[in-house]
Amino acid sequence: MLAPLIQHENLFPILSSRLPKLLPKASQTLHPMPVFEARVLVVEDDAALRRLLTMLLERENYHVVAVANGAEAVSTFAQY
Repeated sequence: MLAPLIQHENLFPILSSRLPKLLPKASQTLHPMPVFEARVLVVEDDAALRRLLTMLLERENYHVVAVANGAEAVSTFAQY
């Protein structure tokens, strides 16, 4: 049972030593995607989950409006 674990642990140094050769050089990277404003309406009744989703989406540069229920969602959506 330990043999498969040991084999998988030994793969990481091999792969990580080859990784720099596999990654493109800075001059070979693709052009970044165009920047655009994206809005997301988060509808979630659990306050903690609503805050988490908002935080994660804002980290990705989305404009987030978060509400707790469907009635708030319909009202908020109508404003935009």
